[in-house]
Amino acid sequence: MATIYPTHSPAVTGAYPRDHTPAINYDRALIFHNKNTDEYFGFTPYAQIAFNLEGTYWLTLEHYIQAMKFVGHSSRIDAIKRMKIPQEIRGYVSDPENARLSDTNWNNKKCEYMYHALFGKFSQNQNILNQLLRTENRFLIYEDHNDSTWSIGNDGKGPNYLGRLLCNLRTYLRHNPKTRTPPTYRYSDLPENKLSHTFSASHEEVTPMLPSSDGALYFGDKTKRFFELCNDSNYGIELDGILWMTVTHYYLAQKFHGNVHLQNTIAAFESPSQARQFAYSKNAVCPIL
Repeated sequence: MATIYPTHSPAVTGAYPRDHTPAINYDRALIFHNKNTDEYFGFTPYAQIAFNLEGTYWLTLEHYIQAMKFVGHSSRIDAIKRMKIPQEIRGYVSDPENARLSDTNWNNKKCEYMYHALFGKFSQNQNILNQLLRTENRFLIYEDHNDSTWSIGNDGKGPNYLGRLLCNLRTYLRHNPKTRTPPTYRYSDLPENKLSHTFSASHEEVTPMLPSSDGALYFGDKTKRFFELCNDSNYGIELDGILWMTVTHYYLAQKFHGNVHLQNTIAAFESPSQARQFAYSKNAVCPIL
């Protein structure tokens, strides 16, 4: 079977010509939804806009991304490729018999895989590429209440990786319109994930929040404003060559300094509460606060 995972291509000179690229416009952010009635549904993983990567045909982004969890297990990849609709895939991937074969280092690879797939999808389909370029320099926000990784999630505080990767791809393809060379993924190149806004599924524009009337800025749990300042906020940071979903993930992992296996296990958890529970169960040498 042809190689279907991304290879590390050298950085493209001039791929990010920052001196000639307008700053991201956060004041006119554009929200797109996982609904086939949405004008920008084509940007989502579920839109049936096919593309080819290294000789392999993929019906949707979701097919490719979920299949990449099983690199080295061709029968699982082939099963996913045969599925007609992306909604089938989630059940297949989460089945315990299949989940045990999933890449344990997926959390550190997922954005690179997605960026690779987005390049294939948009560079091979002119109509959807034109639609992306017409968004100019607006910050893109993916809203899917069932997705806390690629979108802003149910609470509006998710990392929005898909929207941020699309912002980068838009710049790359605008300045390299005829390239066949995929861009190199670098976490440090992603635009800031400014999510301190009031979100509404029925409004495309977002209104920035302001500090409290008494001059102090209060932040706390998920029901409060400015949750993004908390350690549990899902912003993602890259330290020591590992992508950490939250500050809490990183902080807890440091309690097991020197134990790479336990640190990688903590990094892979999808929520800080799971990471915290695991760390407590392992009785770290230092007290976990």
